Amino acid sequence: MKKILGLTVAALLVMALVGGGTWAYFSDVEQTDTNVLTAGVLDLTRDGSSGVTTAFLTLGVNNAAPGDSNTGSTLLKNTAGTMTGELDINLGNVSEVAGIVGEFAGSANLAGELYVAIWLDKDDLGSWNSDDVGLQATADTTYSYVAGVSSTSTSLGTTTTLIDTALTEIDDYWNGFKITIGTRVGVVTDFDAASDTLTVTAFPSAIASAQAYTLSGPLYATMSSYHNLGKYDDVLTMAIDASPGDDWDFVIEWLIPVSVGNAIQGDAAQFDSITFTLEQANAD
Repeated sequence: MKKILGLTVAALLVMALVGGGTWAYFSDVEQTDTNVLTAGVLDLTRDGSSGVTTAFLTLGVNNAAPGDSNTGSTLLKNTAGTMTGELDINLGNVSEVAGIVGEFAGSANLAGELYVAIWLDKDDLGSWNSDDVGLQATADTTYSYVAGVSSTSTSLGTTTTLIDTALTEIDDYWNGFKITIGTRVGVVTDFDAASDTLTVTAFPSAIASAQAYTLSGPLYATMSSYHNLGKYDDVLTMAIDASPGDDWDFVIEWLIPVSVGNAIQGDAAQFDSITFTLEQANAD
């Protein structure tokens, strides 16, 4: 009996040693802090205002006349954003109202005679330069900076043509550029490389030989040519407000050629709406 009891006690001791051996494995416990996932923010503002119900005006002009030109702008920011986004622009439709006073009332002609250049100014300085982005008068087409030129005509032209043999670019290269002669401005409507001839909106008198002039961007087109073009998609990447280069001026330049005359008296032309959308990259 004692022998059996002794064997039983020995077996229990062995089992105890085996079971207790698990206490000898290494272990180390760590604990993470609170785990949080926060969604990013896109916050597009226009002239410091936010919300689709906030009224704003990029361009408002009264009593414009042939020979006049100017600009209007709207400042765009990703103000309280925490992530970059892609900017879409929808210019909406162009509509006109005919004049109702005077002998030239009754027909709407302004949008076809009014020239506009629409672009985004990265440095907010109001001058067209290498960082800027233009909206071409073609559906969803943008363009980058192209340098202008200052030169002198080489022979007598007409009220609508300027000849300069120093212009060696390809056909239509200068189309849409603003031409400045003295204090007068116009728009290049065609460039013929074979004859070195610029066709321009009419000046009051023939463009003389040895006439100094300047060609400059951005590109102009008649306001009516922007009608119903729809959305310009992913025009630019807009960084958060704390980053350099995140503020952009949306600019509309306009000019009325001196040749237009009385047909536009009393007329009005407008973009029915201009919509800016800041969205997550590759959202569409």
